[in-house]
Amino acid sequence: MQHGNIVRLQDVVHSERRLYLVVTLWYRAPEILLGSHHYSTPVDVWSVGCIFAEMELASVVPNLDAAGLDLLGRTLFLDPCKRITARSALEHEYFKDIGFMP
Repeated sequence: MQHGNIVRLQDVVHSERRLYLVVTLWYRAPEILLGSHHYSTPVDVWSVGCIFAEMELASVVPNLDAAGLDLLGRTLFLDPCKRITARSALEHEYFKDIGFMP
């Protein structure tokens, strides 16, 4: 599909038990850019952090509170072992006021 709101599939990465679809070349984590072949959840968390930064910092950075800045910083750690996990990100204080539907 080609549409302005749909990114193009760039690559398919197959590891031992997982299949990863690479939906863009943007927002690649530093470890991937530096040649690592180990694709895991921290790579995706980096990408989410970049997207989050782009949405929040491009137009409303003065409105991003301390919790938002903390979450953003934790998603963008260069060391993937220190990057926030996806589960912890969802449980982060930044999202405390958002109601989840059952």
